[in-house]
Amino acid sequence: MAFTKVATVGELPAYLKDSYPGLRGPLSRYDAVNAQKLVSNIRNWRRDPAVQGVVTLLGYLAALLLLILLRNLFLGWWGLLPTALLSLFAFELLVGAACRYMPPA
Repeated sequence: MAFTKVATVGELPAYLKDSYPGLRGPLSRYDAVNAQKLVSNIRNWRRDPAVQGVVTLLGYLAALLLLILLRNLFLGWWGLLPTALLSLFAFELLVGAACRYMPPA
């Protein structure tokens, strides 16, 4: 499926054009072909360190949300330990992905 339509400011609903003037710049430059290329990079999450960082961050935020919910419902203060361990693990993964992404100096 190829995306060829480019959204312009004239096609936005009136409430977006009038209420949020800051959206005119970013939305007028929206190009679906470039967005399709960015989304297709997600398929390479095992090889691309930039995508690994994004996937790690999204996974961390989802797991953190679940741990906070469990902590509030069942675990009480003991839920802080898995949360801290998850945070350390996600930090290590994010630093590793950032080091692989940056070129050696």
